[in-house]
Amino acid sequence: MQNFQQRLRAADKEGRRWRRATCALTASCLAMAFVAAKKHAVTVPELVIARKFVALNERGEPVAIMGHAKNVGLLGVSAADGSLMFVATSTDDGRGVVCTYNHLGRQLVEIGSDKSGHGSVSTSHRDRGMPIATRSATRTAGQRSGG
Repeated sequence: MQNFQQRLRAADKEGRRWRRATCALTASCLAMAFVAAKKHAVTVPELVIARKFVALNERGEPVAIMGHAKNVGLLGVSAADGSLMFVATSTDDGRGVVCTYNHLGRQLVEIGSDKSGHGSVSTSHRDRGMPIATRSATRTAGQRSGG
């Protein structure tokens, strides 16, 4: 009977050791997972200051640019072949301008304001780049200018 009780106590001790080892191993795995998750957590900064931001396509070519040129802000979008398709910027005298371009790099439409501050829309010939029509708040709608 005493032999049986000794074996029962030994088995009980061994069971406690295995339970402690399992708990310790689980706790260390959880701690490592927590540290790894904390290390790779994405944080978003409140403010990012840079001279230029460039978005690249899969081939590493710029397709969108946000930055400055000649001390004015600039937002540009390019086609897959690298040709400029859209620009939003301002002029030295403070007018906002939005322009679209064709695949040849020729300006097609300009939306902005004239020198007096009135809104204007200008369209150009796709091949020659010459103005076709200009509409401004100071002119009659559809008035043509240029050739």
